[in-house]
Amino acid sequence: MLQRISLKLLAVVFSVILLGISSCAPTEEVVDEPEQPVPEKPDLPVDEPALSGITSGDEVSDILNQTEGWVEETLSRLSLEEKVAQMMVPRINAHYMSRDAGQYEQMMHYIEEYGIGGITFFSGDVHELATLIQDFQEVSDIPLLISSDFERGVSMRIRRATMFPVAMAIGATGDPTLAYRMARATAREGRALGVHQNFAPVVDVNNNPDNPVINVRSFGEDPELVGELARAYTLGLHDGGMISTGKHFPGHGDTDLDSHVTLPVIDYGRDRLEKVELKPFRNIIEHGVMSIMTAHIAMPGLTGSEELPATLSREILKDLLRGDLNFEGLIVTDAMDMYGIELNYSRDEAAVKAVRAGADIVLLPPEPATAIDAVVAAVRLGEIEEGQIDRSVRRILSAKKLMGLHEDQEVNEPIRDIVGNKYHQELSRDIARRAVTLVRNEDELFPLDTRDPADILLVTIADREHQRMMVHRHDSPATTEPVGQYFNQLFRDYFPRTETVLLDPRSNKQEVDSLLAKAEEADKIIAHSYVTARSGEGDLELEEPVENALKKLMELDKPMGVVSFGDPYFIRGVPEVDAYLSAWAANEATIEAVVETLRGENNPTGRLPVNIPDFAEIGDGLGYDPEKEDEVLPDEVQEQDEDQQEDQQ
Repeated sequence: MLQRISLKLLAVVFSVILLGISSCAPTEEVVDEPEQPVPEKPDLPVDEPALSGITSGDEVSDILNQTEGWVEETLSRLSLEEKVAQMMVPRINAHYMSRDAGQYEQMMHYIEEYGIGGITFFSGDVHELATLIQDFQEVSDIPLLISSDFERGVSMRIRRATMFPVAMAIGATGDPTLAYRMARATAREGRALGVHQNFAPVVDVNNNPDNPVINVRSFGEDPELVGELARAYTLGLHDGGMISTGKHFPGHGDTDLDSHVTLPVIDYGRDRLEKVELKPFRNIIEHGVMSIMTAHIAMPGLTGSEELPATLSREILKDLLRGDLNFEGLIVTDAMDMYGIELNYSRDEAAVKAVRAGADIVLLPPEPATAIDAVVAAVRLGEIEEGQIDRSVRRILSAKKLMGLHEDQEVNEPIRDIVGNKYHQELSRDIARRAVTLVRNEDELFPLDTRDPADILLVTIADREHQRMMVHRHDSPATTEPVGQYFNQLFRDYFPRTETVLLDPRSNKQEVDSLLAKAEEADKIIAHSYVTARSGEGDLELEEPVENALKKLMELDKPMGVVSFGDPYFIRGVPEVDAYLSAWAANEATIEAVVETLRGENNPTGRLPVNIPDFAEIGDGLGYDPEKEDEVLPDEVQEQDEDQQEDQQ
């Protein structure tokens, strides 16, 4: 039987393992991980990234406002139309496509005909992403600035790269060093594939439990903690060679509406915003964040309008962000194809207003050519000064020079040595283990005793019909799998007397009755929920069949525990459960960490970075009794199960 290792000893052992793994990597020198909470200047490889060491807003201003050399030479030869095109960044997926595929031909048209400034990539595969970037860079007269959303690692968009836990998991650890290391690893993987800009960190303060779009994407509810973790994440991106982007300015945390489907309104004055929403943004701006993404939310306390999104507001972008916060980096709009924009403005009007408000980059314009024409017309009509366009393009070109694109546009990193390597995978597992947060544990239901012959009903709770999860494990040939399958598989390795059932919006009365009958026969019930915030979904509400079934399960006189692989506030829907474990997200490293925790191998040390009204406060979290027995290995469980079967015969 394994003996529990103290947390201190475990940390030492893990550090030794990481050192051994990193020393085996053929592409990097051994890099000492920073010891201080927010390292100012950690040891770096010989080929130190150009962004490394950027730690102040003044440095950002100097770097992104160059007025000589390649930047000025390039700017001087561009027509007005070409300068405006540099500000446009459309989207494309990163899956395989032939040269005559519609998306491929369309993007080539944007590059060759208009000279767009960059591309944002969405879902796809590792080598396809690198191949597409190389194709597009080869035909672009001015190098493209490539971007993507890698908030929780490259695998947020690109399958088989490293998938890290979400930002709120980092918040649960309270450790800025983990934010730094995760961001640096993400930057290294992204840069190996040819991506230059990460639309992260999320700097929103999630102080509204009903927020359907930010939620676990935020580091937490405390503005100070959010600021420190975002600062560490920003520095990690820079030291890994990637441009950082704080979002969503001036704050998208205190809303119960999703700007993908409507226009949220946050009706607070400047005093409140300074105490909460703006505080973490000030932190990262002072410490050198390279770009800021705007929010499609209305703030009538600043603009006087409930219909004007911050993205289109001069008061917010020029007066507040450029003026009061003294930000001289790149201003990037959130996606211009979101309903928070299209609700009140036409597409060409929105592009003009965004640029006039102060945006440097118009992200995901639904019709790039129309947006270019509209902005050019506005300049010629005197609605926008051409000098403002020049300043924006100068920042964009300066960013491209910073990334070395004026000298080399090739995607030529050793991808297999960097993307998804063991060092990064182990880092993801370490974060996941330290983030698991035990919120409630009546009668010490957790950890479960692997020697206990109890019959367990394992209930998968999904908020979508036929929900499937992406597979990032390198040893699996599958690309997706049914929700909950990986957890069920690992759980049954240690608790073979387990029956699994699925509860989702399509569950009919017959299936619910069958579930309840099985629950009556079980000794314990463990539910694992995959309810989580998703962009464009609009809310976090459970469908009625799922909600009713959960109520009936809680009415049974059975020990019941719940693991939330997503929304930490899920306990509000299961208020009477005996045990509640918040795992923050359903990435594979977290699923593995939760199974380790349930069987007692991992002592939960996470602490809530948010308040859960009526249930728990920031800083709450339980650990296990060190006197409680440890786990039993799977082969021992199997032997015991066979012995029990023989006794019954």
